[in-house]
Amino acid sequence: MATIDHELLDGFLRNEDPKPDYTLTPTIKDIKDNYTNTSMDDLLQDLQGAKIMNIKEVIEDIEILIAERQSLQQEVFGDIDKIMMQMNNFLAAAGDKIDTVKQAELREKLLDIEAFKLNEKINAFRDIAALKKELRDRMHEYREQEHSAGMIEHLLRD
Repeated sequence: MATIDHELLDGFLRNEDPKPDYTLTPTIKDIKDNYTNTSMDDLLQDLQGAKIMNIKEVIEDIEILIAERQSLQQEVFGDIDKIMMQMNNFLAAAGDKIDTVKQAELREKLLDIEAFKLNEKINAFRDIAALKKELRDRMHEYREQEHSAGMIEHLLRD
């Protein structure tokens, strides 16, 4: 019998247990198993730690969104610049071969593209400003959570 190369079977159904690349949220039983022999102090610290970690993840996501929006803006500007250059080259190469009505229409299209570029610049600024405001709010929340976690830890030690 021929041997089967398992790499070729990736993506197809096989009689193997699935190996997800994610973790499922814990069940109530899992949580109870983890906290049956711990004190209330440990539970409070773990809850505070979980809140802080959650806020950290949100902050990282917002920073990624800001970078992606800036990248998207640069990509859109690059595409717009290419289109404008091609249209200008066409107009320059065509010269007198195009009647004035068509030239005026093409120049109007160039103005529309410039207006789109300006709108994209404004929209990107608004999007990034909103994301940065959200980031500031989350950073403030993060500092408050860290401060309260430190206070709870100090109180629990005393």
